Amino acid sequence: MNNEIDSSVLDANPVDDCRERVITVFRAVWGNNYKNAEAETGIPAAKWKRLCIRVQQPTIEMIEALAKTRPYFLLWMMTGHAQTYFQLSPHDRWQDKLARAMGVDVDERHKLKSEQTP
Repeated sequence: MNNEIDSSVLDANPVDDCRERVITVFRAVWGNNYKNAEAETGIPAAKWKRLCIRVQQPTIEMIEALAKTRPYFLLWMMTGHAQTYFQLSPHDRWQDKLARAMGVDVDERHKLKSEQTP
């Protein structure tokens, strides 16, 4: 197996194309080692290879696997923009977590809110 990076990855602008961003993340993590990717994600090596040689588009399962194994690349992989925002679940008191991150005293916020409610 050839361990060289596909030079077309360097020629493409990964910010403009979601598939190119997924391939860029794949190569940053596993290079051309499709077997290691299979071992870590459960997605067959042949599917990863077809993605990386641009025979197929990334599947939802591939994107999910990359998001689970390397969550810090998710926003960039999906949008082409890296931000310092942290991720929240809409099921986990996200308003309080966001308020804390913004330096708001959550306990005081709840106290004020309950005082305003008749």
